[in-house]
Amino acid sequence: MTDKDSGVPVHFDCVLARLAQGETLERGEAVAYIGGGRFAVVCFNARSEFPGKGTENRKFSIKKIFEWENKDNRAAWRSAVCDHYSVT
Repeated sequence: MTDKDSGVPVHFDCVLARLAQGETLERGEAVAYIGGGRFAVVCFNARSEFPGKGTENRKFSIKKIFEWENKDNRAAWRSAVCDHYSVT
């Protein structure tokens, strides 16, 4: 991922930690990647789909979205990384 402030490469887990640190998360909430360079505070609502079977249906709602990377303005270093690892 690209650091939002400096534009240099940054670890995915570091972005998650940085965003989570700035939030007061309630029970059942987490910061998660939702695609397209965006993260969100999501609230999970687990309920049993089949009582007694131990199967849970995990539904969630998005409470807040963080636009982290602009997919229309990708950092130049990403092309080199993609070209290196996308070779089959």
